[in-house]
Amino acid sequence: MKQLKTLILLVASVFFTGCIGDDLSDCPPDENLTLAFSYLNFPDHISRVTVAIYDPSGKLVETVQVDKNDLDAFRGVRLYLPAGDYTAVCWGNAFDNTQINGLSNGAGISQQEAAHPGYFNSARIPTNDALYYGKHTFTVKPDTANSETVPFTPAYIRLVIQVKGLASTDAGAPPSLYPYIRVNNLVPAYDYNMVTHGNPTTYYPPVTVDTGNKQAQATCDVLRFTADNPITIDVLDNSTDNTVLHTVNLQKFIADNNIVIADGKEVTIPILISFEGNVVIVTLLENWGNIPVDTL
Repeated sequence: MKQLKTLILLVASVFFTGCIGDDLSDCPPDENLTLAFSYLNFPDHISRVTVAIYDPSGKLVETVQVDKNDLDAFRGVRLYLPAGDYTAVCWGNAFDNTQINGLSNGAGISQQEAAHPGYFNSARIPTNDALYYGKHTFTVKPDTANSETVPFTPAYIRLVIQVKGLASTDAGAPPSLYPYIRVNNLVPAYDYNMVTHGNPTTYYPPVTVDTGNKQAQATCDVLRFTADNPITIDVLDNSTDNTVLHTVNLQKFIADNNIVIADGKEVTIPILISFEGNVVIVTLLENWGNIPVDTL
C-alpha cells in the first residue's frame, strides 16, 4: 500500500511539473475563450442557455448550462479549450418542456436531438418551450484570449387559440365538460442544425376557461414550420363522445390573414374561434398581448 501511494504521488508530480512554484508558464489558463450570446433584447427572451461544443470530428468535448443569474451578470460563457477548431451548438430556454439528447461526453454532433420529453417516451405533448437556437464555428488560437459571438434565432412559433360561445364554458358548467384543443400534424424534434424531423405528432395544450366571458384559451409553443404546412387545430367537446366541434386549417388561416412566417423573426399566430348559434367564425384574435399578428 505504501508503494502504491508513493507511485500515485510520483505520477501527480510529473503531471503538474511546471505548474508549481513561481513559474506558471506551462500551466493552461483557467479561461482562454469568451463566447458571447447575441439576440435583440436578449434578457426579455432568453433566461437559460445550454451550450454544447464539438471538435472537428464532431465529438462532444464540453457542455455548459448558463442560467439567468449568470446571464444577468454576463451574457455569455467563459471557458478553457485547447487550441483548435470547434463548433458550438446552443439552445436557449431548454426547461421542462425540452429534452436535449446526445450531450454525454464523447457523443457525436449528429446524436444531438432536442424535443419535448414526451417525444422520447411516447407521452402526450402539451407544448414546447419558447426555444432559441445558435450555432457558431470558430478557432481557438494558442497563447491568446479568444472572443467569439454566437447569434441566436427563434426556434419556436407561438399559437394562441381562443374559443368563445360554447355552453360548456358557461359559469355553471362543470370543469369536466370544458372543451379541449388539439393541434395536429406538428413535427416534434430538432437536430443539431435546427432541422425538424420525426413523425407528425398531435399536441394537447392546456386550456384555461374564463366562465365570466364564456371563453376558453390555450397557448402552445411549437417547433418552427412554414406557411405551407399540414397543421390543423381541433376544438373538441369534452363529453362522452369527444365530438370535434370545429377544425381550423392553419395553412388556409395563414394565407387568408396574410401572416408572414420569416426566418429569424418571432411569430405569434392568435386565432379566435367563435361559436355563434349554428355558425362558427374564425378570425384573428386582435391585439393579443399587444403583439403584432405576424412578426416582431
